[in-house]
Amino acid sequence: NTGSDTTIIFNTASFDPQGWLNTGTGTFKPTIAGYYSIKFVVWFTQGTPGSGSQYNIQIHKNAVTGNTTAITQQTISGNNGQTLVATDTVYLNGSTDYLEAYYFQNSGSTQTTLSGLYYTWFQAAMVRSA
Repeated sequence: NTGSDTTIIFNTASFDPQGWLNTGTGTFKPTIAGYYSIKFVVWFTQGTPGSGSQYNIQIHKNAVTGNTTAITQQTISGNNGQTLVATDTVYLNGSTDYLEAYYFQNSGSTQTTLSGLYYTWFQAAMVRSA
């Protein structure tokens, strides 16, 4: 999509021993309260540069647009693909808190994001319990 935030649904998990990633909705919802280190990477195909054109990626806590945990944005620079990375450490309460990943681009046309080890992925790891 162009011109609106779009949820990225990660429909496979390469390592999720607790089953905290919902592959139907793309939400990450741990059942242990604590602080989590998160990293979100998106690779965009080539965009159309122009005045005000940008890519951005966001991690939202509890699906509240105003509750953005991490955001990274970059001007669309030309006819090459671009990678964006967002990182943060966030507290999740182990019961109701969850994270979702979004992207935004306003190049004027639909863009493709590729999934896989080197393209578009999400990682979360507990760094300290509550």
